[in-house]
Amino acid sequence: MDYSESLAYLEQIQEEGAKFSLDNIQIIIDDFPFDLQTINFIQVGGTNGKGSTSHGIATVLSEGGYRVGLFTSPHLLDVRERIEINKKLISQNDFASCLTQVKDLTDNLLKRGIIPNKPSYFETILLIALLHFYREKTDFAVLEVGLGGRLDATSAIKPVLSVITNVNYDHMKILGNKLSDIAAEKAGIVKSGVPLVCACKPKTAGFRIIKQHCSDLQAPFIPVFAKPNHLTIHMNSDNRPFFNYSTSQTSYCFSPGMNGQHQVYNSATCICTAEILNRQGLTQLSKDVILSGITKTHVPGRMEWFKTNPPILIDGGHNLAGVKALASYLCDINMKDMTLIFGVLKDKQYQKMINEIKPFVKRVILTEPKSHRAKPARQLQRFFSPISTSLQLDYIKALDEALSYSEPILITGSLYLIGYLRDKIETVLQHSSMEVPS
Repeated sequence: MDYSESLAYLEQIQEEGAKFSLDNIQIIIDDFPFDLQTINFIQVGGTNGKGSTSHGIATVLSEGGYRVGLFTSPHLLDVRERIEINKKLISQNDFASCLTQVKDLTDNLLKRGIIPNKPSYFETILLIALLHFYREKTDFAVLEVGLGGRLDATSAIKPVLSVITNVNYDHMKILGNKLSDIAAEKAGIVKSGVPLVCACKPKTAGFRIIKQHCSDLQAPFIPVFAKPNHLTIHMNSDNRPFFNYSTSQTSYCFSPGMNGQHQVYNSATCICTAEILNRQGLTQLSKDVILSGITKTHVPGRMEWFKTNPPILIDGGHNLAGVKALASYLCDINMKDMTLIFGVLKDKQYQKMINEIKPFVKRVILTEPKSHRAKPARQLQRFFSPISTSLQLDYIKALDEALSYSEPILITGSLYLIGYLRDKIETVLQHSSMEVPS
């Protein structure tokens, strides 16, 4: 297959839906004709922050001179965003070549009756990533959990270290309506004897349940924010957070490379992870290397400003916890009277999300993510009352309307939405020299 044929094949299997079982993917990986244990895998789960934390861990390791694969999801615009090595996306040729080999391997297993069905969309891209990382002889590979943990395809791999960032409400129809149920699914990534770094706050349900899972499986439990570790957050004159994170090893003081106070917690999780890797004898990461990696971490679409006129802030917050973090950031920088472009999926807590961002908004342009799960824009209008709202399903026209006003623009609610508009902002709009809030 060439690259265009690869995309067509992925589109075909994406329509067949997701599979929440490890049976198929485990058999496929076990049948791979090469030893994946030559790679040190780090699995990162959690409700929010797992993407930023995955990028942070990969950046720290890369700064330390290691060859590091990174598998994340979802992508904003290009499926190849999900697979990179030392910040370089997999090439179109390598993507097509890996998919061709994966398809040949799985077709053979199907023909022999060893697996009951072909891998899902997510499983297929994970297999492409694993093959690419093996071919390119990576030292480490950071795997971000797609959904949940217990039955996520990334759990078919045994890592050298596991990480859980937090437990909050999202995907309740799949993971359950109670935090204890969600925490149990997240804790499903715990492996026997494999250390787990937990960034849940002490005394929370997530903390207790994950700690118990670790105890049951004799997996060392490393809390990021329990004694003797200590985190102190401060704000500098530019309203950017800087913090002091002290561990039993040393003390780290710096300002995160990404916007929002929540990134402080992600950064502390990366630091703790790096220290554990050093303790395991897998790395030799100095304090300076760790801090350099933290400050260089960047994830497109996460509270990202563009120097347009007026300036545009895009954020991939697509659940209540994510939007609360966005609201906290907007409060920190004293932002108000923004023009909001908003679209959301119908299975999200959209009314509570809207309530979080209403205080910062002067007008609203409602649109719909390109998904069968999109919440009809018209049905969202009443939740924004008494703020002035308009409907515009054409993304470009929505952006044009927002740019016709003088107030800063906020685009949020759905990764489907920001992915498309981010690309248009980058490639079409002229960047001005306006000062961007930070």
